[in-house]
Amino acid sequence: MKAILFALILAIITCCTSSLANAVPPMSTNRCSGDVRTVTYTVDVNFDEHSTAVVKGALALWSNGTGGRLDFAQSAHVTNKTLDIVSIGVNEFVQSLDKHNEATTLAFYDPSSNTISVISSRISNEYVLGWVMVHEIGHAIGLQHNSRTRMTWMRASISDVSVDLKLSPRLPESDRVAYWNLDTCKEIGQ
Repeated sequence: MKAILFALILAIITCCTSSLANAVPPMSTNRCSGDVRTVTYTVDVNFDEHSTAVVKGALALWSNGTGGRLDFAQSAHVTNKTLDIVSIGVNEFVQSLDKHNEATTLAFYDPSSNTISVISSRISNEYVLGWVMVHEIGHAIGLQHNSRTRMTWMRASISDVSVDLKLSPRLPESDRVAYWNLDTCKEIGQ
């Protein structure tokens, strides 16, 4: 129920704030042909219905926050161009990330395999899953960590993200501008 509520809140907020995306200057005409960048994705069958709804809510936040210029299409088949969202357990690699980051890793994006791996046993609730997914999707579309403002999903630690942003999920101006500044002609995972 909480996951569906979170997804509904994300949908309402992103719907109502999508007009803000139009305030951002349109992508320059010397970029890719067409205005919409479509990312094909898969969601691991190990995610339950509620978690899958939260993942889709995070994808919708990015899509609506960019005025629809970033779109996501679910696929049943994994390919080398598909963004794969998987649930994993704690393993040696995750433990090495914990040591390197001096924190507990909740999820990570691997550009070599174009995979977002979520350590589900460490996700305390649907809200945290939603926040983590928005952050990792940011990495998947090419964004790096942003330490200049707390009003971003791209802080290195989810605990450093503004409480206001967590309570009212939306795509803040800093993340929209960072997306516009990317070379969006590249395929996801390049």
